[in-house]
Amino acid sequence: MFRLRHFVPKHTLILLYKALIQPHITYGIEVWGSTYQTYLASILYTEKMAMRSITFSGFRSHTRPLFQSMGILNVFELHYISVATFMFDLVHHNLPHSLIDYCKIIQHSYSTRQREGGQLHLPHFKTTQGKFSMSFVGSDCWNRLPSDLRLEKTRSRFRNSIQFVLLKNN
Repeated sequence: MFRLRHFVPKHTLILLYKALIQPHITYGIEVWGSTYQTYLASILYTEKMAMRSITFSGFRSHTRPLFQSMGILNVFELHYISVATFMFDLVHHNLPHSLIDYCKIIQHSYSTRQREGGQLHLPHFKTTQGKFSMSFVGSDCWNRLPSDLRLEKTRSRFRNSIQFVLLKNN
């Protein structure tokens, strides 16, 4: 990208990033993205280098405005949106039956904020390895979503709404 940036426009470089780099990051990110942040730091560093090369920014320039101006999510945000989409599919029964029992929706006979908001039961683990499991990370991610996002009807509107919120909050 460093060599190519002198010959093609910025939107072409963004398309190349989304076609060549981002698919490698997003493949299976629901599983391997639930780990220590230090393990994902090298991927984030590579993304930052790509953003700086696309925008002709200096080596020490801040990258958060660059990600936001180009409408690109970093590895942590990609993990968040992928896990949230997985949980959306789980809650709406769009996954195989073997995964339906992965998480449980809170259901009481009495009215609480958790039951009314469609939140999921957060399992308890004693180890950090258990806290990196999809049942814990997914339930936590789903419970942290605003209730209006959890009520979206279609998967595409759900993903677009989360991406809009993530890009706006950068």
